Amino acid sequence: MRAIKFAISVFGVCGLVGCEKSLEPIDTTDEKKASLEMTEFVEELKKGLVFVEGGEFLMGDYGVEHGPEGLPYDADKDSKPLHKVELTSYSIEKVKVTNRAFQFYLKYNGLQLRQDVAGIQYKTFSVAPHNPAHMDWYEAEKYCKWLADISDLPYALRQKNTVSGWQTSVIYLTH
Repeated sequence: MRAIKFAISVFGVCGLVGCEKSLEPIDTTDEKKASLEMTEFVEELKKGLVFVEGGEFLMGDYGVEHGPEGLPYDADKDSKPLHKVELTSYSIEKVKVTNRAFQFYLKYNGLQLRQDVAGIQYKTFSVAPHNPAHMDWYEAEKYCKWLADISDLPYALRQKNTVSGWQTSVIYLTH
């Protein structure tokens, strides 16, 4: 019986020692490749920014005050009264966020493309690399935060239907 216990102990110890990791260097090729991809992504991102000088503009229905007929151009209550809006300077991407950029973000963060009610059609629109990415406001907000983290630039989401925003845009704020 002692011989069996001894044999089991020896095989157990040998088995555990055999499971140790080797002291061989770990291949960091994937890490270097990911770092290079990230560097290239950030450089491309920065090249795609266009500066927009801040200033004042009139926002709202200017038909009554400035239109030739002196009549309102729309019945939307949100467009009244005509008022001045001041925008600070900012930079904005030349093009909408592409599927390629959004897929890179998803891959880098270990996320999956969400399943949408459009089903297969949604996936079809989300494949072409240069098409605009389809994302909801919450995904866009997370994407902007990620852009700010990886680029050290103050990215923010400018939402449509706000006083000074025209549409949802990923912008780099300059102060």
